[in-house]
Amino acid sequence: GRKISSKFSGFPARIQLHDPQLGGQHVIVAGVTGSGKGGTLQLIALAHHINRSAIIYADPKGSSNPAITKMAAYSGLGEDAAMGALRVWYHGLKHRIDASAIVEMKNFKPSPNLPWAPLVFDEASTLLTSPTYKKEAVYIIKAGASKGRSMGMPVVLANQILQLTELGSESAI
Repeated sequence: GRKISSKFSGFPARIQLHDPQLGGQHVIVAGVTGSGKGGTLQLIALAHHINRSAIIYADPKGSSNPAITKMAAYSGLGEDAAMGALRVWYHGLKHRIDASAIVEMKNFKPSPNLPWAPLVFDEASTLLTSPTYKKEAVYIIKAGASKGRSMGMPVVLANQILQLTELGSESAI
């Protein structure tokens, strides 16, 4: 048999993280401390930022990624403020759902007045398992998982552990 090497080549991988025509996709970034989650989130945020997306950034553990805070249209740092960012993003999603029903919009088309608006949610398990915020945070992320992309509002979720209990015990997420 052929021996499989566990070494990395060192060549960078190229991944299209945002396409202005196709928009952003839902993304989950998972990995232990030091595995590159923060850098990956920065690249995703940068791809959205240079394409004029209105990034909503939620980081319940504080400013672990100041580069994203600078690119974001709205940032919530710390548990209470991060929950506020989720609420801001959800109300935008709800507005788009209601408005699209009136005009019978089938596919989201970004414009300067209605750009892509991704939610970048770092350390997601902090709110998705929080005794105070779990129910509301799970509700918002579940709504985003089912309707967000079609409304131009994808979810970019980052967490250290990728287990159902860490995602609010909600399989839809």
